[in-house]
Amino acid sequence: RALASLPRVDFGGAARHTYAAHPSSSYPAMPVAESQPPVKSINAAEWGSIQDVVNAPLIDVPQDASWLSVAGMWLTLPLNLIQGVFAGLCSSVFVCVSIGTCCIPCSEQLCSAMGSVMRGHPCYMAWTWWRYVIGALVALIANGKSRLALFMWECAAFGNAPYWWHGEGIWMWSYKDCDRILKSQQVRKSAFGCVKACIPDLFATNVLIFLSNDGPDSDWAAVRRALHSMFLNPEGLAYRHRISKLQALVSNDWKDPKFDQLNDNTLLQRNVVKCIMYVMFGEWLGDADANTLAGWRTNASAFILPRLVQRFAFNLLINKVKKLRI
Repeated sequence: RALASLPRVDFGGAARHTYAAHPSSSYPAMPVAESQPPVKSINAAEWGSIQDVVNAPLIDVPQDASWLSVAGMWLTLPLNLIQGVFAGLCSSVFVCVSIGTCCIPCSEQLCSAMGSVMRGHPCYMAWTWWRYVIGALVALIANGKSRLALFMWECAAFGNAPYWWHGEGIWMWSYKDCDRILKSQQVRKSAFGCVKACIPDLFATNVLIFLSNDGPDSDWAAVRRALHSMFLNPEGLAYRHRISKLQALVSNDWKDPKFDQLNDNTLLQRNVVKCIMYVMFGEWLGDADANTLAGWRTNASAFILPRLVQRFAFNLLINKVKKLRI
């Protein structure tokens, strides 16, 4: 009943993967001629300081992620661990801490993560998140550290219904629903994986996934068209030329490949980075630069964690990403 009363909007990361697979379903990329007008060069000073960007004042920090809340989470850690472990291993308890239960009066509004979201993340309901984030972490570990397995477990916990609760909102699993939402106009906020994004220290502000796609004249549409026309235009001669050279470049860089090397994550991530950067920018990177950029993959787990968890870990993960950005 609680889920049915909330607006059904797209929060699912899986849905965005669907969009990535069909990027032209809503607003096709604009054809662009190969010859472009000269672009004014900009020196480093005009771009500004990345240090100033990542160390700027934090944006939209909820009360339940304040340092006062973090202190409370540490002081009550034994109680949070007990509740979190039960929630992460028992699906019915997980549902209870997520959205409440009819067995406990007013638990939906006052004793659940959903209730905190609906009330605007007040500090007096921070305790609902202390146990919820630990429960979600335990459930993730119990499901082999696989996010897909975790989502399937959560869906089953909610009775395999069309919708379930994760993070700060509603998720859905059917391709039909995801495809319908992705082709519709969406009012978006600075959120990732249904969790309020940490900006500007972890995420940059106004990245593409934060912009509302409210029509072909929106900022989202303009940025997307520029991305596809300048970097990923399959009709462009330069793009087709770079794609045609990939096999030779990879073969020259990865001589005498062995089957067991496919288990070497560092090697694979380095080669994937080289291919992506070459397709987009026409530059085949050296190993040192590729290893640095592969940090965006190795630090991927940091991006899905809310501000409360980041601060609970003394911002160690955010500082690793800030170092990578700088």
